[in-house]
Amino acid sequence: MLQCKTFLYNLLSTDATILSLVGTVDHIYFGYPNSFSELPALAYNEDNQVATFWNDNLPQDAQSSITIDVYTLQDVSTSPLVTAVESALLANLYTITFSSDVYDPDLKIQHRAIKANRKFTADDLDGL
Repeated sequence: MLQCKTFLYNLLSTDATILSLVGTVDHIYFGYPNSFSELPALAYNEDNQVATFWNDNLPQDAQSSITIDVYTLQDVSTSPLVTAVESALLANLYTITFSSDVYDPDLKIQHRAIKANRKFTADDLDGL
């Protein structure tokens, strides 16, 4: 399939505003953070990728659905980081389909989940 996850990681890890808020690319995780001892952090996952056009048995475009989780300390708002992530997604042709706080009293952190999708062509992902 097409390298939509690589595109997303590159987007998150090179955006200057996102990096200024998370501090380092080491706080951007695929799947789930290794720990919550160093926050803020982002975790991303591709929920679904479906090829929508094929040529010579190779996918030429795909619809990708993603989730990005934003984690901060309990007394720190997720809003600045959420705003930066959503701005970066929108600037790169993602459509945000869901954004909501996720409450977990046991973790004692702030957590917001963002879901988005984007249609990619093979040309969008050349060079990844």
